Amino acid sequence: LPMRAPNAQQEEASALEEAFQGTQAIAEEFQALSASYEALMAQIDDGTVKLQDPPASSLSSLMESNEDHVVELVDAIATLEAALAEREKELSEVIVSEAEAGRKLETLETEVSTLRTRLQSGETEAGQASDVMQNELAALADELASMAGDKAKLAEELSARDAE
Repeated sequence: LPMRAPNAQQEEASALEEAFQGTQAIAEEFQALSASYEALMAQIDDGTVKLQDPPASSLSSLMESNEDHVVELVDAIATLEAALAEREKELSEVIVSEAEAGRKLETLETEVSTLRTRLQSGETEAGQASDVMQNELAALADELASMAGDKAKLAEELSARDAE
C-alpha cells in the first residue's frame, strides 16, 4: 500500500483531532445547556403546580424572574449552534483537504512508479547495450589476435624468402 509522508499524516490527524475535540466540547456544552433548560422548565412546571390558583401578579413575577434565564439559555443555544455549524464546516474543509492531498499523493505515487519503470527499462537497455559492446569488443580482440597471427606468419614467410 502507498505510504503518505509522516508529516502530512500527522498534520491531517492533528487537524481532525482538533476539529473532533472542538465539536465534542460544543456538544457537551449544548447538552449541559439542554439539561439546564429542562431543569428550568421543570421549575416553572413545579411553580405552576404549586400555584394552582395563583394571583396574576405572582405568576407574572415568576415568569419575569425566569425570563432573563430563558433568554440567556436561548442565546447560548444559538451561539452553540453557530459554533457547531462552524466546526462542521471546518471539519468538512479538513476532509476535503485530506481528499485532495490523497489524490495528489496518488498522482505522485503513480509518477514515481512510472519513473521507476522507466529507470529499470533504461538499466535493462543499458545492460543489453553493454553486453553487445562487450561481445563486439571480444570479436574485435579475436580478429586482432588473428591478424597478429597472420602478420607473424607473413613475417616468417618473408624471412624465409629473404633467407633463400
